[in-house]
Amino acid sequence: LLKERITAGITQAKQEGKHCGRPASAKLKSERVITRYRKKMSVAEIARREGISRSSVRRILLAEQVLS
Repeated sequence: LLKERITAGITQAKQEGKHCGRPASAKLKSERVITRYRKKMSVAEIARREGISRSSVRRILLAEQVLS
């Protein structure tokens, strides 16, 4: 019964266009990450200053084809 109610609630939220899941915090910082990397700042330093993980910084740089 509980599982059915949870599933129904999630389905209704999706139909209403509400976001489900974690917020994409690292993607919101992608412009600053790219700018800092182009200014020769290290991946570790960017991660510390932005408050995200090094792997998130690398993922952003690879997605934008800034890092090879």
